[in-house]
Amino acid sequence: VSVLYWVFMRSAPLVVAAALVLAAAVVTPAAALTTKVVAGSEDCFHEWATPGVTINVAFAVTHGGKLDVDAKAKVFYYSDSKHEVVEEELQSWSLASEGHAEFRAPANTQNKPTKMEICISNKMARWTPKWVNFEFYKLLPTNDDGVTGEHNSRFRDLEDRLHEQSRAVYDMRMKMQKLRQVEEEHRNTVESTNSWLFYGALCNGALLATMAIFQFWYLKNFLTVRNAVMRM
Repeated sequence: VSVLYWVFMRSAPLVVAAALVLAAAVVTPAAALTTKVVAGSEDCFHEWATPGVTINVAFAVTHGGKLDVDAKAKVFYYSDSKHEVVEEELQSWSLASEGHAEFRAPANTQNKPTKMEICISNKMARWTPKWVNFEFYKLLPTNDDGVTGEHNSRFRDLEDRLHEQSRAVYDMRMKMQKLRQVEEEHRNTVESTNSWLFYGALCNGALLATMAIFQFWYLKNFLTVRNAVMRM
């Protein structure tokens, strides 16, 4: 701690760089994947968070149909007042292409973790499956190191700044994630357009070849019959 304080007092640029690195470390991805939700089905996924941790989930439909699904985000946490696990619905989406939900795991005397669950439904579709990209994020809380006095206030201020930077890094990461999703959607659109152009050109070429063969056959038969008539 003393070394970090000396660096902070003597070299501000190094502290800023260290702050950014530590801020990035505060934001931890819990799980990320792309799943295929078949027509008429619903898939649910969950992630655990310890008390005090802010957990986020974001999803986006990248391929399939009109890029729309129904989704629901819920949390299960222990309530000291009710002495039982409480289920709470955070947010629900209907025919949505993307969504985001956030929840801070509450503290409890049992120190039990909180479970965040997201259910992605494609029950409205009869035949078309949907590909959904989703990811859980955890934002770690500030911790009291037990140090008191003037030194604690200085380092507490530094820690608060680190968490401000971590929040900025998290917001930037969410924007980058959305840009990647938009890029993937545009890439799928371009690939689909290229496929349609290729098969359209192939069909057009086959049609032209068929018409050329038919015209050759028709003209050949016409000239053969004309020569026979002229000889008579």
